[in-house]
Amino acid sequence: MDKEKVMNDSSKEQEQEFRKYISQYTRHENRVPFGALVAYKPEADIDTVYVGWSRCSSQDQFEKDKAMKIAKSRAHKAYERRTAIMPRDYRGVAPAWWQGEFKERMAYFVKRVQKYYRTNDVRY
Repeated sequence: MDKEKVMNDSSKEQEQEFRKYISQYTRHENRVPFGALVAYKPEADIDTVYVGWSRCSSQDQFEKDKAMKIAKSRAHKAYERRTAIMPRDYRGVAPAWWQGEFKERMAYFVKRVQKYYRTNDVRY
């Protein structure tokens, strides 16, 4: 029971840190959502913006809340590590889905983030 309370407290702190973020759901061409993107710029780090992402597996049902929670968590982890969190398989190679439609959506989102925050230092 104490463990749940600690987890809830840490998630509340994380939510407070994410008050200033840009979010976008990624959708297929037929407008069905399949993921989320979140850009986060902490106050302490003036020039760098961290992007988190989530993508629904083809076997799963998409849930907006879960997708946003995963994307926010990855953005926060990228900020803590000061590096990108990229998907990799066991060989260290980006999977095929990252190279296709999702990469195009990410590129568009990064341009949007660069324009909004007026910075070129976007890590995803």
